[in-house]
Amino acid sequence: LRAGSGRAGGRVGGGMLGSARGVVCRVARLDDIVEALDVMAACLSADGRAQLYSFEISAGARVLLDGRVAVVLQPPEIFP
Repeated sequence: LRAGSGRAGGRVGGGMLGSARGVVCRVARLDDIVEALDVMAACLSADGRAQLYSFEISAGARVLLDGRVAVVLQPPEIFP
């Protein structure tokens, strides 16, 4: 998610979802929402091993889902 992570050459390694916390679902499903979905994410902290984000998915003025996720980073050579 953080393309400008400061790694040499601008290359960002891949990562995987490490955890999801404080996730609140305000709807049973997302695939039946008629309006366009807006996804917002803000980096709360980052280092060379992991990144923590808050996120929100909304449709119009209605928040549908929000919470925090941790992304565990992998060295670029693992993800060619």
